[in-house]
Amino acid sequence: MLGNALVNVPKTSLVLIALLVAEAARAQSAAGPPAEPTRAPVEAEWEASSPREIAHQHFNHGVELAGKGEYEQALAEFLTAYQSFPHFAVLYNIGQAYILLGRPIEAVDSLEQYLREGKDQIPADRVERSVQQITAQHTLTAELRVAVNVPSAAIELDGRSVGSAPLIEPLRVNPGTHLLSLRAPDRPPLMRSVTLSAGQVLDLALELPSAPAPVASAAAPLAALNQSPAPLALPPEPAPQPAPAPDIAPPDPQLRLLGYVLGGVGVGLGGFALGHYLWNRHRYDQWHSEQEALGAERVDGSYDDRQNANNHLSASIDRAESVTLALALSAGACITSGAVLVMLSAGAAPPDAHDASGVQVSVRGEW
Repeated sequence: MLGNALVNVPKTSLVLIALLVAEAARAQSAAGPPAEPTRAPVEAEWEASSPREIAHQHFNHGVELAGKGEYEQALAEFLTAYQSFPHFAVLYNIGQAYILLGRPIEAVDSLEQYLREGKDQIPADRVERSVQQITAQHTLTAELRVAVNVPSAAIELDGRSVGSAPLIEPLRVNPGTHLLSLRAPDRPPLMRSVTLSAGQVLDLALELPSAPAPVASAAAPLAALNQSPAPLALPPEPAPQPAPAPDIAPPDPQLRLLGYVLGGVGVGLGGFALGHYLWNRHRYDQWHSEQEALGAERVDGSYDDRQNANNHLSASIDRAESVTLALALSAGACITSGAVLVMLSAGAAPPDAHDASGVQVSVRGEW
């Protein structure tokens, strides 16, 4: 059955699977001779549940899964085996599984740890083969260089902390899409999605937005008033006077005209903002389709050129989004001001703040 399962496996995978099977045989031989059949039942049960025996079971199961091409499941078995009984021989199979899964960063880490822990116990040919694989896997990684405008800003890659700004060494990552996060005290966080191909070096200069202006608190003046040393003597209340009749300003045609002009400008800006949003939305759909094609490697021409062009398009879309928001807010401000002027020109009170901000509330700066 195993021979039939390996018919369609690539030649490179067959070599790695053979190495996995060989390593299983080496680990089995290192375990020593099998238990004597005359041992007591309690001792035999303790042997079957020992960490070394549990590790062997997971190790052998991982080799079987690798022979069937189920590399993810095989990797999980090898990792469990090493956690149950940390033997350096298992690290070699972990590195091979990472190579088969196309994860060069983890493959290099596992093989380097294998050489460190095994030392003189590893045969010379295995050491040479591991060094060759480490060198080959290094060429399949990508580099990400990050520059941040805020010193000591915390940097995370795919949810894992990688240090703080400025980073002295570039980040070595696997090919594919990664999420970069920046955080600093008193500043809004910044997140960027980047896609890199094997061998690519990408330089990113990112700027964390400034902190919002502090809002003055009314608690301090109120506290000062509450701490008055002694009550003040109030003068006698004057005799009540009849309330004067409110003065109603006559209609002002100039204010009305200015209100209509501002309202018209606001409507025009609103229409332009809508058109700008639809245009930018179309570009986002193009970026998303290209990103899916790049992720599935359904591209014509140079992969790196198309990926770089798509990254530039993503940055342009972010800038255009800010323009759309500014246009929408300007439109809302003009329409609100125009409505207020028209009402003032007729001698009416200004509209309620909630009504005046209705247009602004309906405008959103994100998709």
